Amino acid sequence: MLGLSMFQAARLVRGFHNWTWIWRIGNTSPSATVSPFISSIATKIKKYKKMKNLTEPPNWTQLYQERYIPLSKDQLLGYLSQEFHSSPSEESAIREFAFQAEFHTMFKYKHILTQMQALYYPIPQNPDILHQPLLTDHQCQDKEQELLRALEPLLDQANYSLLSEEVVAFSLSLRHKTEVVKVKANLKEYTLMRFWALGQRKGIISSSTWRYLGFLTKLPEERRYFQRVVMAANIKQAPLVLKSFKDVPLDSLQYLLPGVKARTSRLKLAQLNAIVMVSGLVSFINLGMVAASSLHLATSLLLLFFVSLMGHRTFKVFTRLQKLNNLELINLLYFRTTSSDYELINNIVLRALEEHIKEVLLAHSFLSRKGDVPPEESAQWLQKTVESWVRTRLGCKVSFDGARALDHHKALVENMSIGPLTSYFKNLNPLLISQSNKSLDPPSQIQSVKE
Repeated sequence: MLGLSMFQAARLVRGFHNWTWIWRIGNTSPSATVSPFISSIATKIKKYKKMKNLTEPPNWTQLYQERYIPLSKDQLLGYLSQEFHSSPSEESAIREFAFQAEFHTMFKYKHILTQMQALYYPIPQNPDILHQPLLTDHQCQDKEQELLRALEPLLDQANYSLLSEEVVAFSLSLRHKTEVVKVKANLKEYTLMRFWALGQRKGIISSSTWRYLGFLTKLPEERRYFQRVVMAANIKQAPLVLKSFKDVPLDSLQYLLPGVKARTSRLKLAQLNAIVMVSGLVSFINLGMVAASSLHLATSLLLLFFVSLMGHRTFKVFTRLQKLNNLELINLLYFRTTSSDYELINNIVLRALEEHIKEVLLAHSFLSRKGDVPPEESAQWLQKTVESWVRTRLGCKVSFDGARALDHHKALVENMSIGPLTSYFKNLNPLLISQSNKSLDPPSQIQSVKE
């Protein structure tokens, strides 16, 4: 089209003044190595693009199983006290056990946090620190891989689920119609791409368009989303990026990747081209022909001047549109981002600590009603019992790791048998669990995905 052709011509003319742009064109290496994970995702993306009207990947219930129980440890303790430890003596005993569990477990995760900080510290080059040893690219990559290997069991303990290739490919292949900004990610630029998620929900997610237009637009449709998503990605010759986001739709993972570029939809491009072409023709007929006859200019010279002028105008229009799209993308990520890098590691350790305590409390309460279950079947019995209890009380389906909860409970009981805590530490501990006797109703804000 005329407008797009003029835009490309103007960009080419301006590009000769930007030597980095010329160097980038001449130094693209098609033989760059791509990891097997990225190659597999690219193959699956082609498969999903051929499918129509998909809202979730096929066999979604097998691809993703929620493991996060949507209760804090204080809320969970209230539920357990109300149902399993109703008498004053039993309630006092379970709260004493909860305090002991938190105290002993806290020291373990404090040590883990120190180790994670030691792994992360050498990776970023901090100009504010004197005499910091400089790492080569190979050393930095080794440190990043070591950090990821140490982070994976923590994410597992925090009940994050690693999203499979099928889920990631499905998300990267979609372009949801309600998203204001469209983005494009070049998979060949990435050497690492991993996503962990928890808190699967289905509901309405607010967007900037809905906030601005309000009653002028219809209600957005319900979408499947995650309450928290942790992203680890690496672009070639760039440092590792660790970030956490909230309320991320299943079909919008591509927005979280570093290095994505906002793009303009084909419909928007067609509209802009039509506007530029019509306005240019009107200006040429009204002004150009008059100027040609008055100044006795050659038609070819006038046409060349007109094309140059319209090319410059088209370039400015598209540049302004690109800046608006980038600003909207930055605004979206700003309100969705919860933490990154060093702060993210701290948050993951704290969440793993809380999930550890929740599993210990569940195991301790349910084992008191174990009955005649054989020891070799305890893990399976605990898993089924807790899953049924969560489904009955909260209305959501979760996958509970009974074997891990039993191991945590056994290790804690062994540590507690060494000696009780003194009342001095108990009175000074700021993490003492609330002694509220009020019964807790199911959280009203949870939009549960019922079985």
